[in-house]
Amino acid sequence: MITDDGQIVYKIPEEVKTMLTVDFYVEFVKQLNKLHTEIKLEDRTYWNFYSWEESTCGWADAFKTACLNLNKQDLLDYYEPLPWYDSDIFDNLLNLLMIKDGIIKEGIYEEDEYCEDDCDKCGGCPKQ
Repeated sequence: MITDDGQIVYKIPEEVKTMLTVDFYVEFVKQLNKLHTEIKLEDRTYWNFYSWEESTCGWADAFKTACLNLNKQDLLDYYEPLPWYDSDIFDNLLNLLMIKDGIIKEGIYEEDEYCEDDCDKCGGCPKQ
């Protein structure tokens, strides 16, 4: 939802959170991992891979495939009509939930290939 002062406010509803099971996370990550091959599966983290997939067509396709494979039509019916600003936040929260539940590794900011463009935030890159 966008408030009158232009802020975007979004929380995943509790009934939707109950549909986000470990089985779903595992299937979703399996589908996401089919997207690219330049980073080895065992080296993928939130910072160097999963955060970059959020809000992309590949992410949406992986989400849809995971829902269909696990017969989670209700979850798909919730996700697909979300406005872009809510789905962007949903995607990020989903990644954070998968980190919290140990499905994906967070990694460190310095692993991000674009870190050198923003080194004041990460304290300097070992790449430089």
